[in-house]
Amino acid sequence: MLRHLLTLLASLSVCTAASLASQIKLIRNPPHHANYSPPYEPSPSENPARLLIIGDVHGMLDQLEVLLSKANYLSSRGDRVIFVGDLVNKGPKSSSVVQYAMDINATSVRGNHEDKVLRVWAGAEEARTKAEAEGKDGDEAYEAFKNDLGSGKQKALETAESITSEQRVWLSTLPVALRLGDLPGLGDVAVVHGGMVPGISLDEQEPWAMYNIRALIDFDGEDDETTQSDEFVATIEERLADMRPGSKPSQQTFELAKQSAIGLYRRVSHIPTSKFEDGKWWVESWNQQQEEKAKSERMTVVYGHDSKRTVQMKRYSIGLDSGCVNGKKMTALVLQPKIDGDGLGAMSLGHHLVSVSCPDKK
Repeated sequence: MLRHLLTLLASLSVCTAASLASQIKLIRNPPHHANYSPPYEPSPSENPARLLIIGDVHGMLDQLEVLLSKANYLSSRGDRVIFVGDLVNKGPKSSSVVQYAMDINATSVRGNHEDKVLRVWAGAEEARTKAEAEGKDGDEAYEAFKNDLGSGKQKALETAESITSEQRVWLSTLPVALRLGDLPGLGDVAVVHGGMVPGISLDEQEPWAMYNIRALIDFDGEDDETTQSDEFVATIEERLADMRPGSKPSQQTFELAKQSAIGLYRRVSHIPTSKFEDGKWWVESWNQQQEEKAKSERMTVVYGHDSKRTVQMKRYSIGLDSGCVNGKKMTALVLQPKIDGDGLGAMSLGHHLVSVSCPDKK
């Protein structure tokens, strides 16, 4: 049924201006977070269904297939797959990876590369339709938009051009965060691509931060000097450039974004950045804050995005990007039910990592 719906939406997306506008609206306003449905419910059976969470794939289809084989993934057993985002871009087979994920009925969160691919496509199509509405050449407007992009966003648009309408619809519907619920032995678990800002609830997390966060910059929202600093202004400019690639925001748009960030991050005294070299690693602050919370309020975050640090197994955060597209590894976290003791104890989820090597990037 879902496949038929996706096919219908994909066909509509290339037929009418109204449906194009609806798709662009979804691209720019994705589901903020969703509950994993149907929920994963571990079973103490002899051959229980497992949950596999896979790090950044980046178009590396061959290695993904090898990884699932090595992890003994079996759909017939009821095994399920979740990706941490960045299925696409950089590697050679973005479209095939997305199709593969759809074919095995996997799900994912939106990564910064899915977001980039979708948003540059939306901007290019808007340029085309605007030109055509004015009686101009839409293809020329599309190419002009593309030529004005930086090289990274041009490559993202080429990726967007390589995927099918149905695949684009599927990517557009992915949530920014996926809550897995209370898992035995692990507690409350959520999957995001980049991470989360400590001290802010999941409901309030900024999507850009969940795609891109790597560090936290000290921030005093009451201090005019801080909010006018080059460092703070750069974080706002980066957000706006990512949200509307190929367009220059007005001063009013910039001020609104600035005030929104001040309002959100003032109370936690830090603001997220995508840069490794700035501030403190968000994971350190996240784990420290979870330890200080009541047990019922703690959350474990499974994320990708950080190939520089590769796999990171902390008490309340698990990083799975091991840099496959850069010739390192691709990694899966395998959650498997187990019975504690001699078959009479409580059931919990054991977890282990499975990795495969990837070819050197030429």
